[in-house]
Amino acid sequence: MPLKFRYAIFTFMLIMLGQDAMSKHIAGGDFTYRRLTGNQFEITLKLFRDCADFVPFDNTILIGVFNKGTNALVGSYTVALKDSGGLTLTGSSCLTPPQGVCMDKCTYVDTITLANNPSGYYVSWERCCRNNATLNLNRPGDTGIAYYMEIPDPAIINNSPYFTTDPLPFMCVGQDFSFDFSATDPDGDVLTYTLETPLAGDLGYPVKTSTSPVWATPSPGPYASAQWAPGYNLSNITGTSPPMTLNSNTGLMQVKASLQGYYAMAVVVREYRGGVLIGLIRREIEFTVINCLGNTAPQITYENSTASINGLTFTVYEKDTLCFTIKATDSDSMSLTYTGDIFSGSGITPPYATTSTASGNGTIISSFCWYTTCNHGRTQPYHVTYKVEDNGCPTHFSSTDSLLIYVLPQPSIPPPVLFCLAVDTLNSSIKLNFRDTFDMPRFIDRFEIFRSVNGGNFTSVGSVDTTKNSFTDNSAVNSTANNYCYYIRGVNRCGEYGISSDTICSSNQLNVEPLTLYSSHISGSSIVIQLSNAADNINSVFYIEKKQNENGFSYEPYLTLNGINGDSLEDVNQPVAEKSFCYRITKQNLCNNISPVSNESCSILLTGTSIPLQHKLQWTPYTEWDGGVSSYVLYRKNHNGGTYAAIATLPPTEFEFTDDNLPQDDGVFDYYVAANSDSLGLTSTSNEVSLIQQATVYSPNAFTPNNDGLNDTWLPFSGFIRTYNLKIFNRWGNIVFETSGTQDGWDGSYQGNKASQGVYFYVITYQNYVDNQTAYKRGTVTLIR
Repeated sequence: MPLKFRYAIFTFMLIMLGQDAMSKHIAGGDFTYRRLTGNQFEITLKLFRDCADFVPFDNTILIGVFNKGTNALVGSYTVALKDSGGLTLTGSSCLTPPQGVCMDKCTYVDTITLANNPSGYYVSWERCCRNNATLNLNRPGDTGIAYYMEIPDPAIINNSPYFTTDPLPFMCVGQDFSFDFSATDPDGDVLTYTLETPLAGDLGYPVKTSTSPVWATPSPGPYASAQWAPGYNLSNITGTSPPMTLNSNTGLMQVKASLQGYYAMAVVVREYRGGVLIGLIRREIEFTVINCLGNTAPQITYENSTASINGLTFTVYEKDTLCFTIKATDSDSMSLTYTGDIFSGSGITPPYATTSTASGNGTIISSFCWYTTCNHGRTQPYHVTYKVEDNGCPTHFSSTDSLLIYVLPQPSIPPPVLFCLAVDTLNSSIKLNFRDTFDMPRFIDRFEIFRSVNGGNFTSVGSVDTTKNSFTDNSAVNSTANNYCYYIRGVNRCGEYGISSDTICSSNQLNVEPLTLYSSHISGSSIVIQLSNAADNINSVFYIEKKQNENGFSYEPYLTLNGINGDSLEDVNQPVAEKSFCYRITKQNLCNNISPVSNESCSILLTGTSIPLQHKLQWTPYTEWDGGVSSYVLYRKNHNGGTYAAIATLPPTEFEFTDDNLPQDDGVFDYYVAANSDSLGLTSTSNEVSLIQQATVYSPNAFTPNNDGLNDTWLPFSGFIRTYNLKIFNRWGNIVFETSGTQDGWDGSYQGNKASQGVYFYVITYQNYVDNQTAYKRGTVTLIR
């Protein structure tokens, strides 16, 4: 390890640890026992502390044995120190840990005799205090540790389980870390593992306000728990997301700590025999999280996926193949491992997914493939976990990805559209023409055709693959006498039948339903006819007839279209402001059956004339709806940036309107009329017309400003004017009044005084809205007093 790295960590740990010589810096420990002969037991206590404590371990300790049923003290035992030394590092072989990152351990051993007791016993010892820098406990420097285990009735021949490994002194911040807290039971009992709150005992906080290093005499339980610091609890010992976990069956701890420092925890191992709890041991332990400089975690990527991927989630359908490449990169050598619930032995129906471990330097690659079947679909995801661990220094780093794989059930096939039947009596065959409506054809295996003869049961008469849009029934004998009915069902790749199409029969296959023309609209110079959007329109031929909407004109062939895609037909570049046109359409379907002619639809022609201060408008009636027109609504907008608004609603018998309520602040007005059918919910609209009002100015020739309320102000009347300016002159050419407001009149004053009676000259300068030309009106006005 580079010296710079050691010095950085050592400096950090000295700050964290402090230099409290009175503190034992206790890091944990655990009791175990083994049965010797008869009722003799060898009791062992392992203690752990961090190396910053330079005070020696106690030469002897005083442990207590209590009746588990009554909490009565059975005996006190002074136990001598057997051995002590540094804890062997079980982490990276390339790391020589700094002085601040290490642990010492010692062992106390004694032999005791316990009488048979159906309630059993518990053994305990207390010591104060913990490392003052522990992050997840409240007042750790004033909090002790209570060491504890339970022994069943000595009549039960039993030895306690024991932890298989001593604790690892440190882990790296921000890195996945796992540690094996598993235990071995000499008697083969069933073991379970739980995380529990550390025990504080009675030597300090939270029981007492002052601390004592050891107890004078053993104290019975139950023992007080240590108090979690804010932000920490048993459900989240390290305050991280996800929290620390401990596998209850294996004792494997997993965590990714995000903050440097010390953390306290406890692991309890319970032993069961015949389903009955008979004893437990408890390990109190402190672990250290440091910033491990000099190594980075491997990077994992997933490439060349045959299915959609969103982050770490893959989505496929039954019978899809999911394959991708797993690629890991790191500057060190690495090994890749995996687990999941879709591999051999996982319990799913074969075929199983396949993948492999990998190892190497710099870059390692593995592959994944799964050929899913119709039995693999479900709502819950499958899980696959890949873990890559390097051998870098100062500690091995790893990256773990948990993949979610959704296998969705094959979708149900929606009903196809059965267009028509083509009956061939000569060859005793009937050809069905249809169209698939599913936007994901890869899920369709086939289309199956079902037939009924003369009202009998429907049975399958064959199928076609997804490349076909027709089926010929070559066994339809005597179709003129027999009535053959058919429907079609799509079948997905898992053999599941979709929804049936409509049923169509040979007895009425010639009855092609005529088109319905709903309404007409004028858009620019185009006439747009709204029509019924039948499913087979795109595959049919349309014969369109047209005529001018006036007496003396008759329908003539106008246009033949091979298919209409949508619900409208547009006739472009028409003189819509001059003439009204009518349309009707005949349809020939894919089986060459011809429909009756449709209803008629005619465009509405709106015309208008302009007279001073009024517009007269007329339109052609719309007569093609069943039930007729409910009303006509006339719309108007100012040409200068206005929006259309209804100005009149008229009964269906009126086809003209005089607009004599024209706004004076414009001169060009646009109109259109709409015919409405309330019962059908339909509207047809006309062309637009623009009508012009010329600018108008009228000037009185005299006024009498004598305050009698009559003609006291001289005000010209104006309308449809864009700009306006009025100047009044006296006979010497002086301007006595000027305004640009059309509503501002002259009150007969000049410079604050009454102007003299007499004749005055005026000039009005204005512009109209039509062409913005400037015009002038000149004249005289007589002021009479």
